[in-house]
Amino acid sequence: MGKGTRSWISSWKIELRLITRSRWTWIMLALGLAMVGIQFFSRMGTDDPGLALHATAFIVAGGIFVSLVAGLALIRREQADAAEEVFGVLPAGPSSKAGGKVLALLTMVAAFLALSLWAVFALFAWREVPGVFYGRATAYLLLYWAVPFVIAGLIGMAVGIWVKSRLVYLLFAAIWVLIGPFNLSLMEQAMVTFAVDLTAPLAWLNLGQTDPNAPYDPVYGLPMEIRRWVQKGVWLLVAVCLLLLALKRRGAVLLVPLVLAIPLLVLYNQESQVVNTRYEADSVQRNDWLYYRDHGQPAFAADDSYRITAYDIDLRTHRLLQADVTMEVVPERAVREIVFTLYHQLRVRDVKVQGKAAAFEQREDQVRVTFAETVAEGQVQNVRVSYAGISSPAFFANEQAVLLPAYFPWYPQEGSRQAMTLRGADLIRNGPDELYGQAPEREVSYSLRYDGPQPMYTNLTGSGKAPNGLTVTAGPLTERMVGGTRVVLPDSFYRGAAQVPGFLRDQAAYRSEIERDLGLPEREAASQVFFLSVPRETVSDPDLEWHLGDHSIVSVTQMFNHGGLFADRYLIASSALNEAVRTPEYLAQSGEMRMLFQRAYLYGYGTRNGWYRANDRPPLKIVAEDDLRVKNKEGSENTRKLISYLDQHMHDRAEMQAFFRAWLAEMNGGTPVDWPRMLGLLEKK
Repeated sequence: MGKGTRSWISSWKIELRLITRSRWTWIMLALGLAMVGIQFFSRMGTDDPGLALHATAFIVAGGIFVSLVAGLALIRREQADAAEEVFGVLPAGPSSKAGGKVLALLTMVAAFLALSLWAVFALFAWREVPGVFYGRATAYLLLYWAVPFVIAGLIGMAVGIWVKSRLVYLLFAAIWVLIGPFNLSLMEQAMVTFAVDLTAPLAWLNLGQTDPNAPYDPVYGLPMEIRRWVQKGVWLLVAVCLLLLALKRRGAVLLVPLVLAIPLLVLYNQESQVVNTRYEADSVQRNDWLYYRDHGQPAFAADDSYRITAYDIDLRTHRLLQADVTMEVVPERAVREIVFTLYHQLRVRDVKVQGKAAAFEQREDQVRVTFAETVAEGQVQNVRVSYAGISSPAFFANEQAVLLPAYFPWYPQEGSRQAMTLRGADLIRNGPDELYGQAPEREVSYSLRYDGPQPMYTNLTGSGKAPNGLTVTAGPLTERMVGGTRVVLPDSFYRGAAQVPGFLRDQAAYRSEIERDLGLPEREAASQVFFLSVPRETVSDPDLEWHLGDHSIVSVTQMFNHGGLFADRYLIASSALNEAVRTPEYLAQSGEMRMLFQRAYLYGYGTRNGWYRANDRPPLKIVAEDDLRVKNKEGSENTRKLISYLDQHMHDRAEMQAFFRAWLAEMNGGTPVDWPRMLGLLEKK
């Protein structure tokens, strides 16, 4: 061991003695651990370990400020404790003094992290959280607690050297606002006042969670993408540079962190999908809404001149989606060009037809490929499309997780359509016609090679064929068999999983009865069910399920792990109803009328099946009461007329079936249905 190392260790030991003698050290440690215990204890009551970790912004904010002050205290400690003379007699005194202080800072952060993890693991064991969460919690606290605390401590040391007066605390307050997890919330009013958007720079400055209020996504998991680690790494090197400058170190010593920062900045600036959930333009809430607000129509006319009979897909999802897809295209008449649908952010790099480069044009969610010459009917063409880009934040694909449902055009799909349509506040997904029963289902062959996060799950079986497209998902998921049904669900559903068999049984029973009541074609239950965190399409419809023939996708949140949502009969029945009647024409109706149809049907269905007790308030009656409360007397009276009719004919099954079939036919008629038209159906009865 060299003299320099021994002097650092000696300085470190002195610093630790001074730290442990201070009562403030133990007071702050006790308060911090108390906050950790209270935070996790309160959150774990909902069986949501992800949210318990994610919602620690107050601890992170407090820890950053304490770390700033701790860095200042380390710099000024020898003055207060008369230790400066001791450091002066050590070999390489000034250098060892600074090194010892940095080691002491690292020791304090490591000790707090270790004790916090012990408390968290104890609560996890008490709530029977699966073992996989222990490793995730360690990585999360390292990224969002330990590294930010070290960075803040280094900044506090540098500022303490530069600023000798008490103004340092005002400066700390300003720094804390800028680098803490609440920086966007605290600066929001200023951005509105001065009409300036600081979202991007504030996101870069933020050392904590980007959205402390975001619920835990059971498929995406904790937000720990590569870019977030790289950002913390760059910040750490910046903090080291600031401290070196404050210590008046120049030359090669200062050059080292600057050189190390270069590859990190290059890595940070590479195209990469980071799922944002707040005000960012590319967030889950805004990205697609803003785009389809201004891009509602396909760029090219509908194209039914060909069919795709087979796909060979090479999919890679490291930081972004990259794919090479070869399709067997069969023209149904002589064609010179074809148009297919592909999500607009997935940019086509090249297209080859029969191995030769082909001209193409990509606009909106469509790609038009022009053949070298007219292709005759039935003459199979091998069309290879290479593309890459950032997928929709709702349907993500990166190094952390993948959520690519079959109805989302993450790979080239037949026809010309926008992936989504904005109707008011509703962002409707436009699946292929087969999903709406407006075209016959056709089994298509798929070959998939995948390179991305594991484990990966897809609806492909041994035959390699699927009737309604290919779903690929990967991340914190698990698989099990429930009876004869293959179930894929988040591994965070360690309690809710026990309710899945009952959910599948009730769902199948409700769907079958709804299809008979409404005169819809009866479908078999899917042999595979994927429980995924698919965002809602509409405000008014409980769109819990997409039935895709061979498999279905059930939209879930982490709340399904706690609170009995898998056993909520109204939720299950309403989502089965919404899935059964989903057509483009139905979804084009107003949200008010769709909600009225659903609540009216389920009022009758629930009453017949004994759902409601004497004093219960079914959702349809709540509509009438709410209308009266907001002084919409006409709306309330109309709803009461509907309730009166339903009460009168409740147990006349044939009458109820005829009424709701007629109402659904009106909803699918292509023209808006309003109260007068709906009441007209009552008068006909």
